[in-house]
Amino acid sequence: RIEARLQGSAGLHLWLVLRDVYVYGSLNPFTLEAMMRQKRTKMKKANEGKVPTDDEVCLALVDSSTRSNRAYDQQAEESGRHATGYALETATLYVAPVFAVSAAVYLSEVACLCSRRRKCNED
Repeated sequence: RIEARLQGSAGLHLWLVLRDVYVYGSLNPFTLEAMMRQKRTKMKKANEGKVPTDDEVCLALVDSSTRSNRAYDQQAEESGRHATGYALETATLYVAPVFAVSAAVYLSEVACLCSRRRKCNED
């Protein structure tokens, strides 16, 4: 999964890592133990507190792995219609940070210039 992500832009990879931490609460949410724990918790909630066996959890994991998320499918189809290339994707990810840093540098230069003028006027 990480190798596939690294074939895209570094900015997108970073965004996906941050998303994994936010959504799954872990940097490694797709280990067998983590997926079993998450599936067991969901099944326990769905079955009113009844603890499922390891076999039931494994079968549920296999079953869920063969189905995709409908919302994701819809979003993928929509983005496929408006496909962007690597260069446009990378530019889009870096535009806001570049403008933010540029604005910060410009504002710091203006602040320094104003403080110099005040100093010169006082002297």
